[in-house]
Amino acid sequence: MSRYRDNRNAKGFTLVELLVVIGVIAILLTVLMPALQKAKELARRVQCSTNLRHISTALWIYADRYDDRVPLNGTEDFFLWDIEIDTVDFLLENGCDREGLYCPSQTEVNWIENTWDYSTAFRVLGYAFLFDNAITPKAPLANGDPWLRKMSMARTPGDREIVVDVVWSAKNTGEFLVEGLNRSSHVEDGIPTGGNLLFVDGHVKWKNLSAMKVGANHIDHVLYWW
Repeated sequence: MSRYRDNRNAKGFTLVELLVVIGVIAILLTVLMPALQKAKELARRVQCSTNLRHISTALWIYADRYDDRVPLNGTEDFFLWDIEIDTVDFLLENGCDREGLYCPSQTEVNWIENTWDYSTAFRVLGYAFLFDNAITPKAPLANGDPWLRKMSMARTPGDREIVVDVVWSAKNTGEFLVEGLNRSSHVEDGIPTGGNLLFVDGHVKWKNLSAMKVGANHIDHVLYWW
């Protein structure tokens, strides 16, 4: 008996069958990719909310140590994510890590590498801190409330935002900023989907863009939403 198989009658894939298999795989990928993208975005939202809870813990440690105060910036010319280096160091010493100071939806623009050493006076972080200035108080928020200087200024801590995802638009055009370093968080198909909001009492809530309103007109050419 020959030790070798006779493969003359063995049947393989025809070209048509191979093309059908490739077509089925392509259809499956088309169907599954949106679901995978949504799952990835949901994971980013969860990590983002965890980051904000760590920031909350550090801010309450600061308030406990410094007579109920929040860490104020020394100049009124800062964007809401420009935080003085001393404050950032305090956050890092009290439960936060460097990556946790940036929304994970911003990783594709290499935020940390591009903004950590942006200035010798402050660091550009990935969240908007809703604090007042140390010297000259800011104009009131859009709803008329003053910016936070102390935790106790929040009449209802569960309703007062303290740190939020950056969602902002150009004041002159009304268009949301969605490209480059100065972009909103959680952008999908060229528009922000919403953002996580940290409240004074420490809880975090996701808010869809459709439910957001202009929260502040801090710098003349941009509007912040939350």
